[in-house]
Amino acid sequence: MARFLAGMGCELQAAIAATRTRGLDALPCENVFVGDLEDLEVAAKGAGLLVANSSGRQAAARAGVKAHLRTGLPVFDRLGAHTKVWVGYRGTMNLVFEVANLFQANATESQKLAHN
Repeated sequence: MARFLAGMGCELQAAIAATRTRGLDALPCENVFVGDLEDLEVAAKGAGLLVANSSGRQAAARAGVKAHLRTGLPVFDRLGAHTKVWVGYRGTMNLVFEVANLFQANATESQKLAHN
């Protein structure tokens, strides 16, 4: 997900994993570490998008991040989340639209006017 978002032009502020796993060092982010939801809340301050499962919703709210992309497991606060396709051509297209819609839904009025 980190590489995908970086490829879409997102600047990754932080990447947090629950455990040390292979590949973390290769992520396109300077601030990569092992942590928990409390660390996520601190690292998310000032971010425009938070990517986490449903348990990250409180961290997003406390950090002031309006756009929260629910990924991984569990996703218990979105109906039909288990049926979403995230791989292949159709999955990539769905993910691009999902992220774009999150940004659009949380845009300020001046940002919305700039895109008309």
